[in-house]
Amino acid sequence: MMAHTPTDSASSSFQTGKEGAPTRGRFPELDRVGLPVDLRNLSIDQLRQVADELRSET
Repeated sequence: MMAHTPTDSASSSFQTGKEGAPTRGRFPELDRVGLPVDLRNLSIDQLRQVADELRSET
């Protein structure tokens, strides 16, 4: 099974959204999560940051 690595969102980030869609760049940790395996590879501090970013968006 191949390991999945998060994409580098810094090079492809943008700040504008369409029709209220979340924009890349506002949530640096959340932008790195594409698959469940990405969450498993995060530290506790990074998981807390992802949770905070999710809460701020909802």
